[in-house]
Amino acid sequence: MSKQQVRLASLLLEEAFGDQVEAVGTYLLKNGGSNLGEISKGTGLQINKVKKCLVVLIQHQLALFEPHSSGKYVLYSVSVESVQLRGRFPRYILASRELYGQIGELICEYILHQGRTLMSQCINRVAERLEVTLGAAPAEVSKVVKTKFVGMVEGQYLTRVKPPSTESALGQVNSGDSARTPIFGKFELPSSLTAIKYTGNKRKRDEEDPGNQPSSKRAKKNTGEGEEKPVDDGVFWSVNFDNFHQHFQDKAIVSAVRERVDETAACVMRSLLRMAINLSQDKSLQTKSSPTLYKGRMAEYLPDKPKLSEMDLEHYLKALTDDQAHFLSKEDDSGGGGYAVGKL
Repeated sequence: MSKQQVRLASLLLEEAFGDQVEAVGTYLLKNGGSNLGEISKGTGLQINKVKKCLVVLIQHQLALFEPHSSGKYVLYSVSVESVQLRGRFPRYILASRELYGQIGELICEYILHQGRTLMSQCINRVAERLEVTLGAAPAEVSKVVKTKFVGMVEGQYLTRVKPPSTESALGQVNSGDSARTPIFGKFELPSSLTAIKYTGNKRKRDEEDPGNQPSSKRAKKNTGEGEEKPVDDGVFWSVNFDNFHQHFQDKAIVSAVRERVDETAACVMRSLLRMAINLSQDKSLQTKSSPTLYKGRMAEYLPDKPKLSEMDLEHYLKALTDDQAHFLSKEDDSGGGGYAVGKL
């Protein structure tokens, strides 16, 4: 990585988390995998402060960790690409508003601020904000926020975070642990979804004014006794940056088609991109082309307005295929013709 990349990452870390986290992050960016002692010595921070900084970096999925080959200590590292994504946070929030409205924007903003969060925590916090700003009924607010959250998961804009016991710095599971590691579904909703309920402002008032609580309850809270775990405890969610990048790329493709051909061609291209996403299991940007899109199934995804005839569709498919930008490529002649969406 270049000095400019490290400098930019350092500024982003300092702006978001302060100088101590920035010092730890910058040290790891410059020196790679390091243990606690090395980080403490290199930054001049005490071990306990280094630990707190690492907790922040791990919470926000900026720091990776893995055991040393000797098994005697853990090595920590920071990904410069992950840090630089923080500069795009406003775009992710704006895109969430475009796709899922104000509630989607609030959900995305909250999760980006937290790094990773429980579904129940996110629903409660967003519902609380909406209740205060809109004066809506708590039960209705919670229901709407939960529906939006589920929609963002189903759209793969939110993804589950792997439990620490199954992740390594390389994002891979150790082969020796594979036999006892459960299958992990990145977009699998917890079975406890229906049990998630809005606790809202009552909890906030109790926290702000402990005098409203019974003395026995205050005593238990101060000692940590009697605290109920969330129904979805341990199931954390984060923003799926790859899918937002795919969304931005698809918008750029549609815009390019509009400029090079016309508005109807842009509508066709948008429909084919949606079809490709629905048929594809791998939405990573590393995929150079989409699954084969057969003409016989395109009618399911094309808009009602403008209504395209068979001849019109053939005309636009040919125009998109022949264009020098290679928006489409013809892959197969069966089923009326099979096409693949090119990538910018």
